[in-house]
Amino acid sequence: MVIGKKDASIRTLMISNEFATSPFFSGEKQKTTLLPDIAEAYFGKHFRIEEAEDGSLSIGGFIGEDRILSRARPGEPADFNECIKEIIDKHPQKDALLKGGKPGSGGGGNLDDAESGDVSVLKKQHAKAMEDGNVSLAVSLNTQIHALEHPAT
Repeated sequence: MVIGKKDASIRTLMISNEFATSPFFSGEKQKTTLLPDIAEAYFGKHFRIEEAEDGSLSIGGFIGEDRILSRARPGEPADFNECIKEIIDKHPQKDALLKGGKPGSGGGGNLDDAESGDVSVLKKQHAKAMEDGNVSLAVSLNTQIHALEHPAT
């Protein structure tokens, strides 16, 4: 029982730290609309702590039972941010998760409107998302609009 609690604590510390420091969920130019704790609650199931032969611990990313491999280092396991990118790319609501995502399958999740500061375009997209009943996209766009209208000082 004590060992199980320690294992859970190690998992929480290692994986929570990755979510908290990932540029996908934190920092000035975070790539998604998700806060680290929400992202971890939803995507944390894709990560496992693994122990190497030398006793060192690492985080492995999985989609189902398939290990996520690095595109930058073929044949090697992907690092945390490569895993998150792969997981989000395969998510059906990818465009709603990415900052500046555009509705529809061709959205690509770019940051053009948010970076240009064109709040009027974002407001039109928000109205369209509400009209279409796409609540997650509407929330995402509303967050972007708020960030542009009320920049952090």
